[in-house]
Amino acid sequence: MSVTNKIILSVESTLSKSINGLRFLGLDEVSVPDSVKWDKVVTRPHPSLTIEEKTEDKVVIRTATLKFYTCKDIIGRKILSFRVKTLGGGYLLIGTNRRPYPVVKVTMSYPDKPSDNQWNEVTVTWTKTGYIPRIKI
Repeated sequence: MSVTNKIILSVESTLSKSINGLRFLGLDEVSVPDSVKWDKVVTRPHPSLTIEEKTEDKVVIRTATLKFYTCKDIIGRKILSFRVKTLGGGYLLIGTNRRPYPVVKVTMSYPDKPSDNQWNEVTVTWTKTGYIPRIKI
């Protein structure tokens, strides 16, 4: 996978089950139907995305970890997928309509001082075999 610019500009989410008609165009690229409705997640600049790779029993396993702060309530009981836009104009897909689904962890902060961080910290982890796919636009 080659991403020319690794700065994350925006994060969008959708229900994983709404990504029907997803087509794999190769090892690291997918086509997402235009009918999928993406909801912009308001975040503090700049979210982070790390992709780790390891080999277990001759199988390559990749883990994408997306971290961002938001004032939006992320619904924990629904299975979400995320579209991440990079500065270079490309998109990465974190999660599909098939297992394994991304795991979303939300940490809500209620500080004792009004000047302290009150944003929700969201960590999305998606572990799968193969590449974390780019979205063909």
